[in-house]
Amino acid sequence: MSDSDASDSRCEFVATLVLVIHHAGHSWIHNTFAGLLVHLVKLLVESDQRKTNTSQLEYEYMKMLCYRIPVLCASSFSELWKPRSDDILWAPNAQYGHTLLALIYAGRISVVSSMIQDSSVEVTAVYSELLGTPLYAAVQGGHRDLAFELLERGADPDKSTAWAYLRQRSAPLCTAVMNKDEYLVRLIMEPKYRCHFAERSILFAFATNQPKITSFLLERLRRPLSRARRVLGFGIFQAARYGMTEIAELLLDNGAPPGSVRPPGRSSPVDNAAWAGHESLLRLLLDRGASPYGCGSIEQGDPTPSISSMCAVMWSGNIGTFQILLDAGLSFESFTSDDWLHILQIAAYSSESIPLVRTLLEDGLLSLTKMGPDPTQSMVAACRVLLSACEHGRVDLVKVLVKHGVTLDTTFYLEHNLSTPWVEATAYRQNGLASILLELGATEYDPLRTSYRDKFLSGDFPCDPRPVLCAMPFSPTEHKTPAVKKLRKEFVSL
Repeated sequence: MSDSDASDSRCEFVATLVLVIHHAGHSWIHNTFAGLLVHLVKLLVESDQRKTNTSQLEYEYMKMLCYRIPVLCASSFSELWKPRSDDILWAPNAQYGHTLLALIYAGRISVVSSMIQDSSVEVTAVYSELLGTPLYAAVQGGHRDLAFELLERGADPDKSTAWAYLRQRSAPLCTAVMNKDEYLVRLIMEPKYRCHFAERSILFAFATNQPKITSFLLERLRRPLSRARRVLGFGIFQAARYGMTEIAELLLDNGAPPGSVRPPGRSSPVDNAAWAGHESLLRLLLDRGASPYGCGSIEQGDPTPSISSMCAVMWSGNIGTFQILLDAGLSFESFTSDDWLHILQIAAYSSESIPLVRTLLEDGLLSLTKMGPDPTQSMVAACRVLLSACEHGRVDLVKVLVKHGVTLDTTFYLEHNLSTPWVEATAYRQNGLASILLELGATEYDPLRTSYRDKFLSGDFPCDPRPVLCAMPFSPTEHKTPAVKKLRKEFVSL
């Protein structure tokens, strides 16, 4: 077999492999697919026995591979990648288009520049439903000079791929926002390039905590801000979360709801500001009519008082924002023992909440024996909090609870079908805390006589504490290092 036939055979096999892998993993996004192509080209070059320039071999293999993939797509997966007459993917010069796009994703910008200068094909016409346009690929990779050159050549700033969330218009702009590239955002938005402005880009800017880009895009909103309800609603939520006080004031002036009723599983602007410790922004929201309970608006009439704002400050342990909520009228009269159980258990998960618990108890704002109308139910709730503290090894919280009246009497726990404090600490390998409990007045008890009998017999106990569960966005540590995960993995060039 000749070298040429061997190369064709290898490319045919690899092209088929790529499609099978991609077809099996629908969650892969298109740049991962391009990355796989480049990686396989590297493997093909390494296995090639010809003594030829490496760059030339890479170019040849990429061209051969990209040429075969559309053909196989059309024959094997016509429903997944349906051919279109106006798509460069199916044109005779598909080799050029796919090679160009793959090289941009691979970061081979010098080679790309040579292809753009030397080729007779119009680069702005290159388009693939799978890989997008050269401009989109350049923006995604942060190649500023290439993006400028393509825009100057007339590249369409609104065209991207046909996949998933990138189907909306102006995807290059949204991608630049998500990549936090202010230069590319401003470049694409220059009037001469006639980019279709997408309000979605503002939402991305809010979600990724970019005040400068957010302000820049808000100034270029093409309809009155007061009519952009989605921007107002999501914007005030995120502005409160990240402390964008000036932007929040702008949104409120244009009708953003300061304390709208929360969707299920979501927090309110007040909750976000209280949790993150943005005191000036919290005051602004409360002055504009937000409820200190974190749900509803004073002007609209409060629904049943929520515990969401109290949970928010408990996750962060921020006493300053807690005091602001108290000054704004936060009252605990309507809170039940179940409400307090939910609130105080947070302290068992987040050690930073313990000073706030101590403040509540020592200042007389809360009595553990009067958290509801039934003193017995109040004590049962307090005991459940203490058991959670034992599981997670919160020695300080255990001492605070015992000091303020929570019983350590084994009989009381057993009567209410609970584990005992000592057994709980032992079950979750908190041996040091188990010793401290004995000093505080707790007694040892046979675990096989508790509800944990089967787990001890099966070997499930002792074990490590269960992982902390927290409804977003109130992570026990995120307020210290606020960061947004990257929406896409960086493409790693060869």
